[in-house]
Amino acid sequence: MSTSPKIKAKFGIRLLFVIFTLMLAGTLFLVATGEKARRDHWRGYQKSYKQIYTQRLADRLSHARETGPKEDIEAFTRMLDEVNASSEKIDVVFLPDANVSDFCITCHRAMGNPLFQEGQPPLKSHPAGILKYHPISSFGCTLCHHGQGVGLTEQKAHGFEENWESPRLPLKYIQSSCFECHENVVGLQGAQKAAMGKTLFVEKGCYGCHDARTSYNLPKFSTPFNGLSRKISSKAWLLKWIQEPAKIRPATLMPKFRLADEQLNDLVAYLYAIEDNQMKLSLADERKGSAEKGKTAFNQKGCVACHSEKPDVVGLTRRVPLLSEAGIKFKGDWLVNWISNPAAINPDTWMPRLELTDEEIQNLTSYLRTLGDPEMKKYVSGIVPEGNQENGARLAQSMGCLGCHQIRGNAEPAKVGISVAEVADKRMEELPFGSSKVPHTKWDWIENKITNPAIYKAENMPMSMPDFNLSPEEVEQLTVFYLFNRLLKLPEKYLVKSSDPSALTERGQWMLSHFNCRGCHMLISGETPRIDGFLLKKSLVPPRIVDEAEKVQPAWLYNYLNRPSAMRPWLSIRMPTFNMGYEDRSMLIRYMYSLMADEKQKVVTVPYETALVKSDYAQEALDMGEYRFRSDKCMQCHPVSFTGELPEGKKEEDLSINLMTVKSRLRFAWIKNFLRNPDQYAGAGTKMPFVYYTPDKAPRIPDPEDWIERTALFMMFMEKVPEPMKTEETTREVQTFDFNKY
Repeated sequence: MSTSPKIKAKFGIRLLFVIFTLMLAGTLFLVATGEKARRDHWRGYQKSYKQIYTQRLADRLSHARETGPKEDIEAFTRMLDEVNASSEKIDVVFLPDANVSDFCITCHRAMGNPLFQEGQPPLKSHPAGILKYHPISSFGCTLCHHGQGVGLTEQKAHGFEENWESPRLPLKYIQSSCFECHENVVGLQGAQKAAMGKTLFVEKGCYGCHDARTSYNLPKFSTPFNGLSRKISSKAWLLKWIQEPAKIRPATLMPKFRLADEQLNDLVAYLYAIEDNQMKLSLADERKGSAEKGKTAFNQKGCVACHSEKPDVVGLTRRVPLLSEAGIKFKGDWLVNWISNPAAINPDTWMPRLELTDEEIQNLTSYLRTLGDPEMKKYVSGIVPEGNQENGARLAQSMGCLGCHQIRGNAEPAKVGISVAEVADKRMEELPFGSSKVPHTKWDWIENKITNPAIYKAENMPMSMPDFNLSPEEVEQLTVFYLFNRLLKLPEKYLVKSSDPSALTERGQWMLSHFNCRGCHMLISGETPRIDGFLLKKSLVPPRIVDEAEKVQPAWLYNYLNRPSAMRPWLSIRMPTFNMGYEDRSMLIRYMYSLMADEKQKVVTVPYETALVKSDYAQEALDMGEYRFRSDKCMQCHPVSFTGELPEGKKEEDLSINLMTVKSRLRFAWIKNFLRNPDQYAGAGTKMPFVYYTPDKAPRIPDPEDWIERTALFMMFMEKVPEPMKTEETTREVQTFDFNKY
C-alpha cells in the first residue's frame, strides 16, 4: 500500500521538528555546560591553591623536622591537616551596614597568606601592610577595589559588565579609593600617590577652578590683575603671554587657552585697563643703578635661591617666575617698587621683603632690566588691535582667569569648574565624552580631560578648560586624586576623619613649598639647598635648620619669623621678611617639630618651654662655667656682644653666631647635646671643635658631663661680656680653683 503525498509531507515536517528540537536541546545543553564551567571556574582556583599550599607547607614541615623547634613542627603539622581537611566552597564576606556582599575570596584565597607573596592573582597574597589596618573580614574587598562582589566569573566579579557602574579599579588608580573613607590621605601609609595628587592639585593651581578637600585658606594662585598697565611693558607682551605662555617661559605653570585672535584682543583690552587705585608707585629711575653690581647682588642677596635669570635653567620650582626676560616684561619703576616692598603692591604676595639698601635695589633693577633675548623682544613686539573690554570681561570670567587672578575691589566670582567630589559622584552616562574615541571608563575620561580637554568639545558643550604642561606621572597622580575623591555614606566605624597631625603635615608641606624655604635652607639631612650651588664659600650659605625645633626656643623662633634679626651680621645674605600671619607662623613651628624623630619629640616641648631660673643653681657652678667658657677661648670665633662687634683678626667665614643671644634663642638641652657632639647637632660641616669628647665619644677631659652642664648654664645666664683669658691668667686660675669642691 503506497503512502499518500500528504502523509509524507507531515512526516517530513515532524522529522525536521524532532531534529531541530534535538539540535536546540544540544545547543542549550552545551551553553548551560559552558556557563556552569565558567561559573565553577573558582573551583579550579581553589584546587590550585590547595595543591600549592599543601606542597609549600609540606616543604616547611620537612625543613622544621630537620632544623626547627618543636613548636614549628606542631604549627606546620596543624596547618597541613587543616588545609587537607578543607573543601571547595563559596566564601562570603557580608557587611550589611556597608552594603557589601563579597565572594572575592572564593577565588582569591591566597589574599592573607604570606606563603603566596610571589605569583599572579588570584594566587597571590595581598600587601600585608594594608590588610593589617583593613582586615578582609571587616572591610571586604569591593569597598577599596570596586567591582561586583557577588559575581563568580571574572567578568562579573570584576564588574566589567555593560551596565555595572563601578568596575574593578586598575592597580595604578587603586589609591583613589582611599579618599572614600579617609578624609585626609596626607601621611597615610600606602596612599603616597593619592597624597601626591592632592599636593599637585594645589601646586598646579587647580583649586582656582575646582573645589576639593585641600589645605585651608589658600591664597589666589597668581598675581592680581589690578595695575597690569603699570607693571607689564606692553599689550603685545601680554597678548603673546596669554596666547603661548610656554614660548616665553618654557617651564611655566600658566596653561594655554584656545582663543581666537579677536578673543585675545578683547581679553588684553580688558586686563590692561584694570586700574589699581591702591598701587602707589614712587618715581624711580633704574638707570641710576649699576647692572654689574646688581648681577653680583642677585647671588649674594639670595635672589638666586628661588629665581633663575637664565632661560634654560628652571628656578627653585616651576611656580617661581623665570627672570630671563625681565627686561622685556617689566617696567623699571614697577621693578624698583616691587623689590623694595612687594607686599605694598600686592598684600597677598608670597614674595618676601629683602633687607636691601636703596642703592642695592637700584642695582638689582638695572641688572634685571638688561635681561632679555633680542629675538624674544621682537616676538613680543607689535601693535595690538583695540579689543572690546566688555567681551574681555566676560571671557575672563568664563575661561576661569579669575580663579587664579584676583581683581581687588570686585566680588569673588563663582568657580567655573565642578568640584572634585562631583566628578567622583557622576555616573558614566553623565560624563560628556562627546564624539571622542576615549574608552568608556571614568579613569580614562578624567585622564584625557587633563591631558587633552579639547577632544570632548561639542556644539552643545563648549570646552573652556585650558591645556596644561604636565608629565605622565603628574597626570596619573591627578587622575587618582579626582577619580573617587568623596567620602562614602558609610557608618562612622568605616570613616577616618582628618586628624590634627595629618592636617598639620598638609599645611606644613604647603608652607615650605609656598615660601620656598628649601631654596636657602637644608631642612632634611642630606638635602642640598639651591643657593648652595651659587655661593663661592660654603660658610656664606644660610644655616641648616634640620631639627630646628629641637635647637631653638619656640618663642624666639616665632618672633624671628615675624621680624628676622641678623644672626650673622657679617653675611651679605639676610633672612627676608615673609608675609606670614599669626596662625601660619605658629603652625610652621609645630610642623618643624613634627619632622623630628619620635624620641626627640618626647623630650622637646612646643609651643612652651619652662625657663631656667638662676636662683636654682649655685653661683660657684656658674663661675666654673664662665672659667671654662673663657679658657676654651669661645670668643675667638663667636662674637659675644650686645651691639654686634666682631672678634678681631678672624676671617668672616670662620665666625659663628653671637653667643649673647644664646639665653633667648637656644634650648638648654640642645646646647649640651651640641657641646657633646658638634657634628651630629650642627652638621658635618661645622667648624666647632670636639672639646669635651672625641668623635667616637671618648672623654677628652675629666668629668666632661659636669663641665658641659656648667658651661651651658653660664651661657644661659650670661649678662655681661666676659673678658678674654690670657695665658698667664689660665695658669693662675687653675692653681687657685678648688675643683674637688664641685
